[in-house]
Amino acid sequence: MTTEKQKKTYIFLLSIVVVLLLAAQFFLQQTFRNTTAELARVSGNLDVLKKTVDDRYALLEKYKSFESQAATPGESARVFPENALELFSIVDRAMKDNFLEHTNRSSSSAEPGGVLQLQITFNGPYYGVMKALATLRESEYIMRISDFRITAEADGKVSGSMTILSHAKQG
Repeated sequence: MTTEKQKKTYIFLLSIVVVLLLAAQFFLQQTFRNTTAELARVSGNLDVLKKTVDDRYALLEKYKSFESQAATPGESARVFPENALELFSIVDRAMKDNFLEHTNRSSSSAEPGGVLQLQITFNGPYYGVMKALATLRESEYIMRISDFRITAEADGKVSGSMTILSHAKQG
């Protein structure tokens, strides 16, 4: 009888061990699933953060490039125009030298160190527009075209508008 009782005890203990092992397996499997889901979420966040850092780094590189163009040692330093009239004169000369008519002009004057804005509507030959833009880019003055629109007309001519921004030189 003792053996029968021992067999039942061993079977009972073995069943408890099997149930405990199954419970442990279930718990570990749930933990693994939760950890995998968390890892996927963190990986997604990491990709977003990497893209943000890459975008900021590219922006910083553009800024450094602009800063180096502003005053490169050994070359003539690029400067800001004195006022809106000087900015207009630069743009007017580039337009006229490349056979462009500018029909509508509006500008905002600024105090020294403030933002200058010049809006121009133009028409003329397409290559004249490209040459005028190249002339403005090669200018000794620091300026930025913030808005540029161009529309094809007849006989290789185009019409368009642009907004040019700069800073008034600080006195």
